[in-house]
Amino acid sequence: MCVGTELGLPAEIKRRVDGRMALEGNIEKHELYVSTPDEIRERVRQCILDAGEDGGFVLCPSAGLQEWPTCDERTEANFLAYIE
Repeated sequence: MCVGTELGLPAEIKRRVDGRMALEGNIEKHELYVSTPDEIRERVRQCILDAGEDGGFVLCPSAGLQEWPTCDERTEANFLAYIE
């Protein structure tokens, strides 16, 4: 199940599926284009804290890139912050 912010908090969704399936997502693609690197780092940290315990959660953008991105400096810095 792909977890986007529109479905609720990752910890709540993880509790509701109770190990019956793995979850993935929770970083909205647009966040990588409009946020600051510090905001991305915090978002990643919070997602891991919320749903990373005991496995069953794959942190990734909730939508794949539809085109080859042409990144400005901020977007490139955000992708690197996400990978950190």
